[in-house]
Amino acid sequence: MSFIGCVGNLMAETGLEEIMKSAFGSVPKMLAGKMFPQNFRALRLVVEEILRPILIKVKSRDDLMIVLESMASSSPTSKLWLENLVKPVFIMMVFVRAEREGEWPLHLWAMQEMLLYFFAAGHHNYARYGLYYLRSMERLHGNVLEKFIKGEHVMRHKKGLWNGIWSDMYIETTFMRYGKGPRGIIGVTMRPETLKKWAFSMHICSRILQDLSDMTDDSRADEVTTHKEENPSRIRSDAQDRENIKKKLEACIDPFDTADHEKSIVNIVTGRIATDKVNVHDAVAIGKKQMTKYTATWPAGFYSTIPKEVVTMAVARKVIRVGSTDVCDVTLIYSRVLGLQATRDINFQQVLKHELAPIPTALFTTKERCK
Repeated sequence: MSFIGCVGNLMAETGLEEIMKSAFGSVPKMLAGKMFPQNFRALRLVVEEILRPILIKVKSRDDLMIVLESMASSSPTSKLWLENLVKPVFIMMVFVRAEREGEWPLHLWAMQEMLLYFFAAGHHNYARYGLYYLRSMERLHGNVLEKFIKGEHVMRHKKGLWNGIWSDMYIETTFMRYGKGPRGIIGVTMRPETLKKWAFSMHICSRILQDLSDMTDDSRADEVTTHKEENPSRIRSDAQDRENIKKKLEACIDPFDTADHEKSIVNIVTGRIATDKVNVHDAVAIGKKQMTKYTATWPAGFYSTIPKEVVTMAVARKVIRVGSTDVCDVTLIYSRVLGLQATRDINFQQVLKHELAPIPTALFTTKERCK
């Protein structure tokens, strides 16, 4: 969830949010890292549609990455979408696969790749403690490492393939599920003796309840052989969402068609060009440099401040500074005027007779200060 929040942070004002809104609701929450796994599915579908024209021409992942890296080397916009969306979605898929299949080395690799984005996006708690976690896991005791290599770092409700889950998720669907239900822990947390009794006995009660549920459910499968993503309803839903995303992308600048790109980063939906101080296309390199510098301060500098050095497209979102005054971005005014023109019958000769001001009162208020 935090990693997806990193993607949302780095991709702010690039056009990703508008593209997702063409098929999904609550997109701001998704890009903030909430609503897992809906946000994961949404990002995966967006990446699939963006890469579809390229996927037709390649035969393997290696060929795909060669093509994408070539495009990224000649366009900062392509590099931005490759480094901060396409590659992170690939990392997410590897991370989920590692847990579903119980692949410990794959889990460590995905965690290593995620750390760069935690540093770049300013998720400092995950950067600090995630790095500590990774270094600890790389030095596991032999007996524990042997069990983890066999896949014993994940849990399963039922036998089968692709159904391993994280331990905290397993607790939420068993122990905490019954504890938060009727006659559970809710309302007794201020009574120490009652809470102690609940903590010492709830795992037994939850196990009994789970066994009773299994005994009375005649439709329960002993082994999972299919995934819910293969259900006809999910396939139809994916097809509809892909179509909506495709239609939106057709009206946008192709992030991997370098012939249409400016020398600076551009918002593929609105066409807004980034200022020179925006360096989000180099976020991974900056994150790697920050991690190396931070690691060199250990152990004394473990709690030292981690600065945020990546500047995203969001910094020049709606205002520009003239002297000591914040005034509205002229491109924002222009886009709003076009929107008014498309929806109303406006006589521009009459409009332009009025005096122009730094903050047009017809479009903005002083209180909002263009924000």
